[in-house]
Amino acid sequence: MKKMQAIVVDDERDSTKLLEIMLKRHCPEVEVEIVFHDSAKACDHLALHQPDVLFLDIEMPIMNGFDLLKKLTPIQFPTIFVTAYNQYALRAFKCAALDYLVKPVDPFELIEAISKAKIFNTGLSSEHLAATEEIYQSKVPIDKIAIPSATEFRFISFQDIIYIEANDNYVFIFSVNGEKHVVSKTLKEIQSIFEESHFLRINRQYLVNLNKIVSLQRNDNIVTLENGIKLPISRTHKDILLDRFNRI
Repeated sequence: MKKMQAIVVDDERDSTKLLEIMLKRHCPEVEVEIVFHDSAKACDHLALHQPDVLFLDIEMPIMNGFDLLKKLTPIQFPTIFVTAYNQYALRAFKCAALDYLVKPVDPFELIEAISKAKIFNTGLSSEHLAATEEIYQSKVPIDKIAIPSATEFRFISFQDIIYIEANDNYVFIFSVNGEKHVVSKTLKEIQSIFEESHFLRINRQYLVNLNKIVSLQRNDNIVTLENGIKLPISRTHKDILLDRFNRI
């Protein structure tokens, strides 16, 4: 019996090795044809060669998973996102993803995802994708983010975050209770996660929770947040900010 040919795109080498091991152990009908750690090279290859299933990470340098799929539209092969972030799930299904696996990948969820890929390849893809998205949207949405520390992950609600400040290759996440969390990511790397949850980048340094804004100074281009903090906003982002609100 011919094996399903899979392509894996993920910049983390340990993750791709683990996925290959899991596929051999739990899904022997799948053969990893090629692994790409460079998303741009993967995009060039996928434009010419269609796999039976694509395993795709989201957060990658140069080109993230969503940008890669956008360049390949329309997608003619089943795509399974494999990522460390659960906040992108709805966006992934809107991009016609077949399934969405969160690292560390659960073996049973991997087996189920491969079963969906088999159905996709039999020509029942549109019906199955619709059913998959309906199942996902029926679940209670996750409104928290996992913030890592040396010893644990802290689960913080988006609504409890007031603003985020960039500091070189780190960001400071400020909560309503006065806590400050440090994350070794750039603001650009995490921006898309928060923008899906009512946050807006107001300049190069800050992301703010739109629901925590109290006022905007017209002349000084300053926003005031619920905790009294005042932050500068660029002229361009000032217009974007006002467009996000209903004005009377």
